[in-house]
Amino acid sequence: MKNYIIALSLATLIGCQSTPQNIILLPNYTVSHAAAFSVPATLTVLDKRNTNTTVTVNYADRQEALPSKQLVPNLTQSFSDAFTRRGSIITAQANHQIEIVLHQLHTGIEQQLHKHASSGTVDIELKMSHAGQTFSKHYTGNHNAEGPFSYDKAKVESQMNRLLENIIDRMMLDPEVIQFLQG
Repeated sequence: MKNYIIALSLATLIGCQSTPQNIILLPNYTVSHAAAFSVPATLTVLDKRNTNTTVTVNYADRQEALPSKQLVPNLTQSFSDAFTRRGSIITAQANHQIEIVLHQLHTGIEQQLHKHASSGTVDIELKMSHAGQTFSKHYTGNHNAEGPFSYDKAKVESQMNRLLENIIDRMMLDPEVIQFLQG
């Protein structure tokens, strides 16, 4: 009976450990002091990454891939909120087209017995067009962290959201973006 309980406990622990997780990313842009855009625009977010894996956790004996299932809708909401807070009117039909292209969004975690290290990279391209003129610019960012014991999924999500928020802030404050949208 004792062996049965031990076996059942181990099976439960293994089952809980292998449950796939989902990374939740929803960056929140806070308004910075800068000129308002005040233009109607359409907004599209495209995910052009090679894989839908957002976080990869490397253990000594295996690898775990964690996706972000609502990534495009969440980023669409975040970018729409950011442009709206800056005075733009996001609508389905407008003369200004804004396209956000996600080329890279990934964090790799090296999990060891008593510590972990994470490294993340983001590459987002902003494309805009209006009256035959086009604008394109890449915004990139990185984050690195180390900690004791096992990684914390909530901390990884927070780091990735902060990195995305910083990129959105850089876009909203970019003089070239402001000039293109106002011109």
